[in-house]
Amino acid sequence: MAKDKKERKEKKEVLKPRFHVHVDIQCGVCRSLIHHPEGEEFPKFCWSCGATLIRFCLKCRKTVSMFFEEWWSSENDCHRTYGPVRRCPWCRSFLSEDSIEENWEE
Repeated sequence: MAKDKKERKEKKEVLKPRFHVHVDIQCGVCRSLIHHPEGEEFPKFCWSCGATLIRFCLKCRKTVSMFFEEWWSSENDCHRTYGPVRRCPWCRSFLSEDSIEENWEE
């Protein structure tokens, strides 16, 4: 009986993470990087220009999530940068006007 309780406590113990993740968020309007502190909520607005970081597709009316790129500087350090998507993943429509201009330049 006592052994079962000890085993349960050992399983419930929180393990320390084996790696550390640094999160940066890139604004879609001013292209500035926001260093996101660990344990805080994801910001809804850019701290430098005030633009919203949440994007919606007006064609299919869905919330579009941000994509991320990872870079491992060492075995235990991960740098993850979230950026805005340019097209809706469901209907493939453009989400910002600057992306339309970039695709039509020749």
